[in-house]
Amino acid sequence: MLTKLIFFGCLLLLFLRVTPTKAQEAPLDFYNSLINSVQSAEGRMILSLNRGFFKANIGGKTFLINVDETTPFEPKMSVVFKYDGGTLTSATLTFIPKIHIALLGVSCASVGIDTLTYDSDGDVNGGNPTFDTQGCSQASAFEINRFLEMKPTPNDLLSGTPFLNTKAMKSVDKNGNIKPIQKPFISRVRFLRSENQEKALAVTLKPNSTLFFSKTNPGSPGSSNSVTTESEGHVLFQSLDFDIETRQISGQLNELGLSLDNGTIGNNDAVFKFEKSTSVVLQNVSFSKNNLGSFVDATSGIIKGQLGFGSFLTVFDTPRVNKFLLDDGTSIDLVGFEIRTDNRVTKISFDIGSRLKLNIREAILSLGFGSFVALGSSNLDANISCIYESNKRPKIAGSFNQFDALITHGLLKINSNTELNIAQGNISSNSLAINSAQSPIFVGSFRNFSVILNEDSKFGIPGGFEVFTSSNGTIEASDPTFPMQLSLGQEFVTGRFRLKIPIKSFFNGSNKKFAVNGGILAGTIERNEEGEIKCNNFNITGSKIQLALSLPQLKKEINIPVDLTEGFATAKPGTTPNFTAKIALRVPNTLNLLTLEVGNKFDEKEHRVFYHKSTISLGIKDEIGIGPAEIKFTGNQIDFNTSFIASLIIDVPGGCGEKDFDDDKSGPCNGDGPDRIKSFQEIINFDCPAAGTMHIYAKPDRYFLSMGFDVGFNSDNEFVAQIKTFKSPTSFGVDRDGCDDTLSGLVGGLLHVITGIPLPVTVIFAGSVIDNEIDSFLQTQAFNFVNDFSKSVKLRL
Repeated sequence: MLTKLIFFGCLLLLFLRVTPTKAQEAPLDFYNSLINSVQSAEGRMILSLNRGFFKANIGGKTFLINVDETTPFEPKMSVVFKYDGGTLTSATLTFIPKIHIALLGVSCASVGIDTLTYDSDGDVNGGNPTFDTQGCSQASAFEINRFLEMKPTPNDLLSGTPFLNTKAMKSVDKNGNIKPIQKPFISRVRFLRSENQEKALAVTLKPNSTLFFSKTNPGSPGSSNSVTTESEGHVLFQSLDFDIETRQISGQLNELGLSLDNGTIGNNDAVFKFEKSTSVVLQNVSFSKNNLGSFVDATSGIIKGQLGFGSFLTVFDTPRVNKFLLDDGTSIDLVGFEIRTDNRVTKISFDIGSRLKLNIREAILSLGFGSFVALGSSNLDANISCIYESNKRPKIAGSFNQFDALITHGLLKINSNTELNIAQGNISSNSLAINSAQSPIFVGSFRNFSVILNEDSKFGIPGGFEVFTSSNGTIEASDPTFPMQLSLGQEFVTGRFRLKIPIKSFFNGSNKKFAVNGGILAGTIERNEEGEIKCNNFNITGSKIQLALSLPQLKKEINIPVDLTEGFATAKPGTTPNFTAKIALRVPNTLNLLTLEVGNKFDEKEHRVFYHKSTISLGIKDEIGIGPAEIKFTGNQIDFNTSFIASLIIDVPGGCGEKDFDDDKSGPCNGDGPDRIKSFQEIINFDCPAAGTMHIYAKPDRYFLSMGFDVGFNSDNEFVAQIKTFKSPTSFGVDRDGCDDTLSGLVGGLLHVITGIPLPVTVIFAGSVIDNEIDSFLQTQAFNFVNDFSKSVKLRL
């Protein structure tokens, strides 16, 4: 089995070595397509003949041709010809030395021929044949003339098969036996320019002719490099040498001029699809196939016309491949055009000074290291030179006279901390240059750059603040004094950019101790060629900052409006960036800070005291304004200190009066007690020994207090809020009922016994004192509660 595999492998390798590829056959494909397209031709050519005997059987007659083997020089046939309308007009053949043709089986039928002339039908109409024996009839000569009838089409003569019966001629020995190894009657075709001739051969091509610079096998990937003429073309041959036996060929055209109906010239990196009426003039076309290789090389070309959809140009730029896909109507005026096809590569090039008015359907334009924009329907006007050679990076150099393009998407990096995902936009320039040998390959300034951003674009300063965007942000660069620019050696674009970005989140730095959400960021950012970044007139409006409010039994996060205005930032390479701005926060008076439930606690040891569940709410009396005050970010460090006064509201909602001690401690109130307290909240009751139960109530009402805060960031970037001043309400609505009446009777009786004052007076006096003390106690406790409550307030970001 292994032996069979090795055998078949060797056969395959042998087959691959001896089977010519289509690229190797390109010179022959080109020449054959030329001669098959001849409309008219006039010139002289040399056809070399093989020595020896040749035999042909035609119509039951056998002809024997003898090309003298003893001649010291190469036998040949000189042909002067003229074709018009794709058919023969006249021809003269001269054999050097003369050849001899015999009609076998007929006596006296050997004729020596050195010159023959032909009419437009390809029939011999003259010459100087001589009979090799005396007394022969002209009938034999007539049969030989018919045998030497020419084909009327030019491609047969130009391919080395001029006679109707050329292919029937078999090489034989002198006895007429066919040789095992055949050789053709005509071995070589040559066009030679004499000293007094400007050209060896002038040819006019037929309309609708197709010329192949290279041909692809049917079913193979890729397409042939070919053009089809719209009207007559012209060809001026400088020389041709075609060896029919070895299929080797070399030729040169002084000029090839065509008006195209269509055509495709290209390789993997560039394709030109020519539209109707495109003019092609190639001043120097050479083609060759020999043992060393094969090629078709058309140079010094001028092409004027239009390219159609499917044409494209590729520009390689690390790490992205930029491809310009063209649409119908692209105008070209190419000079120094060259197409070369050989065994290995296909090369397409044109020189500087070529002008292309590109009608772009799709394209990728590199804007530096990682930045790019994808272009939609756009118009570019360029003067460039290009070399597209298979398996090599394209070489492109030149400039754009006009660059007006629609952006369909892209990515822009202004610095290492900014990645703007582009949704759509426009870009234009009058001074953009391209050079594929440099980095970046595109350099120059842009007249206008205006784009809309996708959501989650990132904008920031390296080591400084970061902004993540919502959708539909905008960025524009159109300042003629500081335009967006691509420069040699620059990793990022430079210029002045105006931004208006909806904010998803804003952070001061990598530690994210300061963050705002929502709103709009507007301002300008600049980056110069030294890498310095400046942000001017930065304003963040309509944003919110999250504030965490911590109270006894409660933690609440609230979002309050915040603005940053008059922002300015700088960042130089190798230094810590800084950003300063004015910050203003507003806490609206519509904000309800909290609703708090307290109490619901019973203590046997504290005189059977029970704290009922009670409800209060805390709100804002007047809008609280914090700032504008300066805030400064240096890297991750935050510098900010200010103070403010908060006017707050304590709301005590209504209740339903008394809750007896014996009632369910968590149950509803029973509505007992004096009428004046039946809409109050009972907050505490306790058992007075031998005196009953005292009930204490909070009156439904609104109470006002104010608190002064100092706020800022400490050295650990922690937000600190301290209460510096506190002003509580002057009075609280507190009422009571219960055991105070029993206490006043006992104390009044005791005073009556001691002082002898009438009992009614001592009771009234004792009641007054006790009422005042109890009320004073209750007021003090209320003040203490509010004071302790306020001091427990904590704020953090």
